[in-house]
Amino acid sequence: MRKTVYFLFFTAVFLLIWNTEIANRTEAEDAFAYAWQVEHLPYYQLWHPHHLLYGPVARGIYDGAGWLGYRGRAYPLLRLLSALCGAGAVLMFFRFCCRRFSMRPVSSLLCSGLLLFSYGFWRYANEAEVYIPACFIMLCAIYLAVHPRQTAAQAAWAGILCGVSVLFHVLNIVPVFLAVPLFYLFHRNGTGLLIHLLSAGAVVLAGYLGVFYVESVQLFSSAAVLPAFSWNALIKGGVGFSQCVVSANFMLGYQTIRDALVTLFPTRMLLEELYLGACLPRWLVFGASVSFALLAGCFAGVTACALRLIFSRGDQRLWRDRVGTAEAWRTLIAVSLWFGGYAGALLLLEPGNPEVWVMGLVPFWLAFCGLIAAPLSRRNALWPVLLLTVLLAFHNGLGGMLPLKNPQADYNRQKAEWVLLHAGPDDTVLTAGNPVFERYLRYYCSAQVEDLYLWNEDQLAHSAEILQEIQLKHSPGTLYLLGDIFRQPVSLTKRFPEKTAAIARFAAQIRPFAVKIHEDSFGGVYSLPD
Repeated sequence: MRKTVYFLFFTAVFLLIWNTEIANRTEAEDAFAYAWQVEHLPYYQLWHPHHLLYGPVARGIYDGAGWLGYRGRAYPLLRLLSALCGAGAVLMFFRFCCRRFSMRPVSSLLCSGLLLFSYGFWRYANEAEVYIPACFIMLCAIYLAVHPRQTAAQAAWAGILCGVSVLFHVLNIVPVFLAVPLFYLFHRNGTGLLIHLLSAGAVVLAGYLGVFYVESVQLFSSAAVLPAFSWNALIKGGVGFSQCVVSANFMLGYQTIRDALVTLFPTRMLLEELYLGACLPRWLVFGASVSFALLAGCFAGVTACALRLIFSRGDQRLWRDRVGTAEAWRTLIAVSLWFGGYAGALLLLEPGNPEVWVMGLVPFWLAFCGLIAAPLSRRNALWPVLLLTVLLAFHNGLGGMLPLKNPQADYNRQKAEWVLLHAGPDDTVLTAGNPVFERYLRYYCSAQVEDLYLWNEDQLAHSAEILQEIQLKHSPGTLYLLGDIFRQPVSLTKRFPEKTAAIARFAAQIRPFAVKIHEDSFGGVYSLPD
């Protein structure tokens, strides 16, 4: 009976995620790159130091589907992987709340809704990205690892799965080597701790040493993020994480907000966000603003109400006893340490990037459930959590997901529309747009796509020879030039002044020979005569 209920729960969550029907996918900056790589690169070129196994596993799924008769593209399959893992992660979150915090099923269900309807989780469970699969594997691993009555063999298997979770995303190293060992220490299980560290460490070491031996150049060339801290990182991190919990897409509908973003972040590539904001209807912006205010007030009110109920004067128990059982108290400490360690790592690496905070939603909501929801559940006062879950779902649905259902607000889709209709396999398309647009165009366009930002100085300096070489190579195809070559985005000129200056010189040399064949608001499309 329980397995049937779990299956129905999993299916319901999966169908909700899969049928969200996003049409505008400009937020996920790497998704189209991953899908293109899966379709075109061999296994040994799919390693990435931050998520070693995601590329090869995704390629394996794509190849396996092809063997079973699938003839579609990789992107839908990677989306399917994220949706299935998203449903699995919510199910494991539910079980974790039941087992570790001793919460009733109804309470655990509401807490699972907090994770599911967080904007970052809901959004990336619909995307061809690594974060949700990494969350699912981590939750499975930690669920097995923290079982209080383990055999040595179970500890070894749990450690192996923990190691695999790190290979799926390197930031899983925080729970694997920080939070999970704390559980073993709480239970005074020195043997289990040793087995865990040895088995998890062996898997991680074997994975990285193996890839280093096979493809050391690619491993080092991709590891570009270096730790650095500044006090501004606290503000950036707060903004990045809050956007993961509560969507702020609707704010782009205000012209003053869009102007402020351009002023505050002159080097950030915000073309997609600004385009989306300009397309938002006023009723949606107003409605989401109201729901945002209600949600913020509800969150503050729920927290205050819960703390008042928990720490009422008539209750003389210790704080840890108010949280619940001794096991729930230990779990709360461990997941709080997990979130603190994860947040600390991101503050050193990429504090302002909302998508990397997605994996931090799991320990955040576990800590919230242990500190707030679990005590309320035992007092039969679940209405604050219910209200918070409903408002979170409503606001993120209205102000986050609904704006992404409009394909006309997709900057990449609209800019590439004419080229995708007219360029064929024998043609070549030159662009100097932002990297996300180049990935989108490369994935969907059947023509050869050349990004001038990837050309070296010698290629840009010898425009005539390079263009002649391209035309001969792809004869009798047409050479298309997008208008962004002649009118580069301002943010790129400020961020990469030397490169954009070289591209400007290249553009000046070929401009007299270029003929505009299509006019649009993105600079148009040009061609070069034979």
